[in-house]
Amino acid sequence: MPSIQKPACSGDTNHSGTASSRSALESFLESEATRIVSEAVRAAEALPEDAVLGAFSTIGSITRSITTRAGQVIPAVIAEVLKMDERLVVLREVEMPITRTAADIVRQNATDHPLLLSHEEATDRRFIVDLVVIEKECRHAMLYDAKRGAAALSSCKGVLALLRGSALTGASALRGIGHDVATVSYGIIDRYGRTGADPTRTIGPDDLNAHFGVPVRATLDAFDTILGRTLAAQLGPLAASIVALSRPPAHETKSESAVVGQESSDSPTVALPARLIGPAERRSMAAGGAASVFRRVR
Repeated sequence: MPSIQKPACSGDTNHSGTASSRSALESFLESEATRIVSEAVRAAEALPEDAVLGAFSTIGSITRSITTRAGQVIPAVIAEVLKMDERLVVLREVEMPITRTAADIVRQNATDHPLLLSHEEATDRRFIVDLVVIEKECRHAMLYDAKRGAAALSSCKGVLALLRGSALTGASALRGIGHDVATVSYGIIDRYGRTGADPTRTIGPDDLNAHFGVPVRATLDAFDTILGRTLAAQLGPLAASIVALSRPPAHETKSESAVVGQESSDSPTVALPARLIGPAERRSMAAGGAASVFRRVR
């Protein structure tokens, strides 16, 4: 089976969509950012406080949740962009069968197998593919799993095996649900380019536009900006309230600051040694009644 291929089979005509479709895309990005932040905040506020983080637990939970949810929405954002290209059929979260024959081929062979198998054989398992893109003119389908790719992921090898098993029966399975497909390839969309997955099966951020033939990268970057702005608007007041809760009462702060640099008749006198003295030496000094090496300071 060939390595992952560019979907466009016809010329390099710009298919970035009409003004109305671009406006709809912008609205989609705004609504998804709002949804992600709102859901992350609600989920975080429902959790008990962490013993160490205390009042900051909510912010910690929100930021962790945001990165997870942002990764999950990557294929949806890409799908919205690709839908503006009339040459493509775009499907989301397609459940693909991996037959026993396909699973055996994946387990037994280190290299890709050229066969396209029937999906109607006994099924070993099923795998939900994040994104399926079909180039109508070439009748070529591409199966993608999307990763945020902010760090190296050991799970990519397993995902590629599942994609490969799905691709072996992919043409048959997609024809079975009404799509005219002759060939299939598969791979990982590596949003930030740091998954460490097989480069022949990976599309990094710098290759997205050339691969799909539409400005996918700019849309993903725009979504990051919108999400960051939405998150900042939500966290600003929340952070201010948490900081206020974490501060000592004003009268205590004033009391402490008032004595800084001032002497008090009730202040204890502190004795400091003129040099470093270890515990064993100090015990020996006390037992032997040696002359004090401490000097008294205020």
